[in-house]
Amino acid sequence: MKLMKEFVKAELAPFFKSLGFKRKGLMWNRGVSGKVEVLGLQVAIYSKEGMEEYFTINMGIFEEGLWRVCWGKEAPKFPRTEDCFPRVRVGQLLLENGHSLKDKWWECAASTVNSVLGKDVRGVVSEFCLPCFTDMAEFGSVREFYNGLSGKIDPVDKVYLAIKCHMAGDENASEELLKEVSSLSEGWKNRVEVVRLKLR
Repeated sequence: MKLMKEFVKAELAPFFKSLGFKRKGLMWNRGVSGKVEVLGLQVAIYSKEGMEEYFTINMGIFEEGLWRVCWGKEAPKFPRTEDCFPRVRVGQLLLENGHSLKDKWWECAASTVNSVLGKDVRGVVSEFCLPCFTDMAEFGSVREFYNGLSGKIDPVDKVYLAIKCHMAGDENASEELLKEVSSLSEGWKNRVEVVRLKLR
């Protein structure tokens, strides 16, 4: 993604570096209070390289202890947003006429004025993403966020939420979530059994 690379280098890399984030490709990590805050740019599959490149922002919080309980293996050295819980898409933080946008994409094209686009993206990160990291550091906020989702919650997020519920002392809610995931397939049933053993 030629246009994206140029845009990121000029407009986003210095900004994220000033906030204490480390970069790997289109992903940024920042360690805070034993956790890792993760921000990533996702490029749309319908982008046309060098012409019209569209992107959105995904974000999440990575906890090594949570990862180990769920997967039983070494944590990644540079977590991606898909490794995180909770995981949030930037559109979920933005409102239009009082309603969540659900999705928000920016266009990076040959005619794009990078400084204008950069100001917009940095503004969204500062106003919405960074406060969300602070908010989501509290389990109550995480639970409220997932309880409020109108769409389907991914099985892996239910497993993570079950682990967090158990850690918070709500074993009944934890078990209900694990039962839901266990009923989906043999693979998820096996994963849930591994998680139950680790939670005992």
